[in-house]
Amino acid sequence: MKIRIGAVVVASIFAAYGCGSSSPTSPTTPTATPPTPPDSSAATVSTQAQPAAVQVSVSVSPGTLSSDGDWCTGGLDATLTAHVVASQSEVTEGTIVWQVCSENRQAGLPKEACDGHGGARWRDQMFSTLSPADPTPSIYGGPLPLLGWRLVYRPASGSGLKRATSEPFNIDKTCSP
Repeated sequence: MKIRIGAVVVASIFAAYGCGSSSPTSPTTPTATPPTPPDSSAATVSTQAQPAAVQVSVSVSPGTLSSDGDWCTGGLDATLTAHVVASQSEVTEGTIVWQVCSENRQAGLPKEACDGHGGARWRDQMFSTLSPADPTPSIYGGPLPLLGWRLVYRPASGSGLKRATSEPFNIDKTCSP
């Protein structure tokens, strides 16, 4: 009698959980499930576009670019011009931050001083706003014989562009072009 009750219990479990042959769906037959309702507490995963990469560079006039990324002006005052490109197109919105290498408000340090572990840091010198009318802003390079610079691009809100920084460079008036 114990064996018969056990077999009935096992058969009842199979029938109750859909594991028996009387189940309308087979365990190997896939069934569709309804979509999650919008007011559900289930987590929804969405993918957002990643911000586009930006390249920031500078040109110096008059000036000759050296192999180490510095600009030789041969004693002449120079004009620095910012260039910002994303997806091979000129960027026309956002801000360029012109930074110089300085220590304790003493400007005129070469880029190498800001690359080390000393007290020199990159400090904001001035700001230029990019626009369709002026996508390549320029500034005067300054009177110092050697000065480390770099440019930082800050994208406009909602532009879909990444923040970017140029390679640091020196403006060198002591060299011969």
